[in-house]
Amino acid sequence: MDSNTGKNKVVLFEPVYWGAYRKVQRAPLSLMAVASLLDKEGYPIRIISQTLYDDPDKQALYDCKDAICFGITSLTGYQIEDGLRIAKIIKEAYPQLPIVWGGWHPTIEPETTIMSPFVDILVRGQGERSFTALVHALEEGKPITDIPGVSYKKDGQTFHNPVAKFEDINNYPPMPYHLIDVEKVLSNDEFGNRVINYISSYGCPHSCGFCSEWALSSRKWCGLTSQRMADDFENFINKYRVDCVAVNDNQFFLQQNRVREFCEELIKRNLDIKWDNVAGNIRPLLKWDDEMWELMYRAGCRSMFVGAESGFQEALDMMDKKLTVEETIQFAEKSVKYNIRIIFSMMIGLPWGPDIDQTRKLVREEFDGTLVLAKKIIEISDRHRPSFTIYTPYPGTPLWDKALKLGVKPPASLEGWSNWISRIRNTPWIDPKLVKRSQFISEYVFFFMDPTAYGWVTARVNNVFARLILKASYKIYIRIGKFRWKHKFYSFPIDYYVYRLGREILGIA
Repeated sequence: MDSNTGKNKVVLFEPVYWGAYRKVQRAPLSLMAVASLLDKEGYPIRIISQTLYDDPDKQALYDCKDAICFGITSLTGYQIEDGLRIAKIIKEAYPQLPIVWGGWHPTIEPETTIMSPFVDILVRGQGERSFTALVHALEEGKPITDIPGVSYKKDGQTFHNPVAKFEDINNYPPMPYHLIDVEKVLSNDEFGNRVINYISSYGCPHSCGFCSEWALSSRKWCGLTSQRMADDFENFINKYRVDCVAVNDNQFFLQQNRVREFCEELIKRNLDIKWDNVAGNIRPLLKWDDEMWELMYRAGCRSMFVGAESGFQEALDMMDKKLTVEETIQFAEKSVKYNIRIIFSMMIGLPWGPDIDQTRKLVREEFDGTLVLAKKIIEISDRHRPSFTIYTPYPGTPLWDKALKLGVKPPASLEGWSNWISRIRNTPWIDPKLVKRSQFISEYVFFFMDPTAYGWVTARVNNVFARLILKASYKIYIRIGKFRWKHKFYSFPIDYYVYRLGREILGIA
């Protein structure tokens, strides 16, 4: 119990994203969000992650001695594996302490999650209000049967309360960055040496058939006001000396007036700060006029993340992307005019069905068409970065039933979902060789063809000797990557495996 507040602690844990060797320097925003109301009420909050603590397990065991509950956030994939690992440690040390899971995966797949012996309670969907009410109930020994968005077990049965009502995030307090050591989550990239991650909106109204955002927000969206965003950016500069903000929204550019007012506010306050990796949709952004694009650049926008998805028009139509291949090319050209770099996300391996042989043929056409699109994008500007992912089916998405009919077998336990990631083939119609080739091109060839990567990657290695070796080898790899791309030579990727080993040794995320 905290001697100043008289309240017991709430302990929150963020599992690792990409495996133990890749330390990702970023603020655990999902945990900070659900802690915001409790922090305002005076609860002592401990947020633990691999980035924030040298020994997160030891810290969690220490803090749980006087905790109300132990919370774990999780995306589908690696975070489940690490989340289960720490949950087992805490359950063994404190068998009576409630272990509460929340986040993306428990929301889209609550049944197998709540069945795990290392999960006591779930918080689904928007968790700020639900988790606060849950902590109050646990502290006071009251029932949790009526708390929206909560799932729980009782007498061998599982129960799922109705999801919480979608709420405007302007009703919540500012993100409590004071709960963490900000210095430990700052990173660097091509636009800044003190980069902090941030989120200004929740949800997405679009209907892309592969996206599990549907299950989280039911196609609703809300964003912070332009005034509040500008306040946050000003606070980053004055309090933490931040020079760039990585905006992690799913849809930042949804309301043009909001973006315009935000840009005008940054300029009016004379805030010298960049913002990058900002997500949006190609078609509406393509319609914004010259004045708007120029305003965004003057206000500090330097890069965007967009879903081009495919160079195969039939694939775009099938996933209901509401986009044409030609519009993607036009967007790549338009952004060059305003010196804004674009990361184009592309996907391969859709569940065309129901004939698996025909599906495999169409997947090959997807891949070939997407390679052609990537080539055109790079020719427009080598600062643009195509990025390939393998389609991974998620429950609750429009394409899920198609995937099931083509032979996808969903995991029957929470443990099984830890392998449900794009790097691991979970769809029987995608050729394993195609998976490896797309990863090789995206993670390796495109990486070394990107002229912006050299500076920030080498700067992330602190050891002077290791940095010298990296710089020397990097320039060799640039030549290899360009040679492979020019001659379409993707066989015998020995250099790729050496490169991946080097990243593991250096711990570069």
